[in-house]
Amino acid sequence: MLASACAVLPQPVAFNEETFTRDQLITDFDAGLAFIKETHPDLSYSAKPDALDVKAMEIRASLTDGMTAREAWRQMALLNPVFADAHVGFRRPLNALEIYQDNGGSLFPLPIVFDAGGVMRAAASGPGGVDAGDRIVSINGISADNVVAPLLERMRGETAELGRLVLQLYFPIFFWVEHGGYDAYSVRVKKPDGRTLTARLAEADAYAPADDYFTYRALSAHVGYLKIDTFNIEQFEPFKAFLESAFADIKADQIETLIIDVRENGGGANDLSDELVYYLTDQPYSFISSVKARITEQNIQLVPVEGVKPGMVLDLPLHQTRTPPPDLKNRYSGDVYVLTGPMTYSASIVFATTVQDYGIGKIAGAAPIGAANQTGQVQTLVTPNTKLEALSPLYIFRRPNGDKSRSRITVDIPVNHNPLDPEAALDDLLSIIAQ
Repeated sequence: MLASACAVLPQPVAFNEETFTRDQLITDFDAGLAFIKETHPDLSYSAKPDALDVKAMEIRASLTDGMTAREAWRQMALLNPVFADAHVGFRRPLNALEIYQDNGGSLFPLPIVFDAGGVMRAAASGPGGVDAGDRIVSINGISADNVVAPLLERMRGETAELGRLVLQLYFPIFFWVEHGGYDAYSVRVKKPDGRTLTARLAEADAYAPADDYFTYRALSAHVGYLKIDTFNIEQFEPFKAFLESAFADIKADQIETLIIDVRENGGGANDLSDELVYYLTDQPYSFISSVKARITEQNIQLVPVEGVKPGMVLDLPLHQTRTPPPDLKNRYSGDVYVLTGPMTYSASIVFATTVQDYGIGKIAGAAPIGAANQTGQVQTLVTPNTKLEALSPLYIFRRPNGDKSRSRITVDIPVNHNPLDPEAALDDLLSIIAQ
């Protein structure tokens, strides 16, 4: 019976991956690390330099002849948690992934979610009787613990919890990085009643996430709901058009209380969040009070200091004042609640602190895991051999109220976060508002 069960497991797909010499790998690792150090305004802001040096020495020693880009990333990415910032580190090997998919390779097709206890569950229903919320016991015969544990050691993020959310977001890619490709995927799940079942998934079963990043609806009389899932600069024009339409509807619906949900918003550009703030206030504001910046050829003309040269680091007060257009149609003047969660990050944290510090609205939900003062303007280096990408920010932004600490946002209205039931937090907030 055991032999029969093993025989039906999906089989690894042979793929002729390019390999690299130890010298090539060390060249790439050193280039990536040097880029991070030379770009970041202050690595000690989130990382311990001594710990970085020790871990870097261990990684160099682990690089050997014959490694693929995937294998090299698995070693270099051990430095990611030491940076303690999701904006810093070695990104998943996207170039190698593109080559794999161009050659017909498939990825694990079912989205996953980690519950409050860190248990991996199906985030959507799939074929073979898999239901959203089912506990994932194994994938292709590999136990869930053995899938998750080695990957968590390589995730970028301020905390292990944020690293888990990054893994959740890109899980199909990371599973491929760690275990390679398969002709199909077998997932064993455990139901809430204790039953277990095994379902076979193929690429055709892949869950297609919705591409509607922005939605609006009236929840009840005079209560409106905006869901903003990204501030990606590529969505700038669609976002502007969405806001124009949504706030026209908000006015027509006579909305007096507006909930802005950024729980799934991993950030992007302040260009988009500014467009949203314009609809919430007619008063000038600045999303930062000061900045620590690495000077480059690209930003040197923005620095109001004489004698500055590229490569220098400056720490100075900086108010990039935004003045909302005075003639903006359908500007909103009612109550505002920004609903945040653990995955709220980067530009969406900056948006939340702006709303809070200027008294535009209240912050509700679970506090974002990332610090209130965010790094930003992330730069990328593609290494010469493996084509792995090193990431590093140019700036450390301080929130409008002047706080320079690494503390997280303090929410005005705490609401429990349940990753398996996102509507529960919204219902709780509606009840609190009603009271």
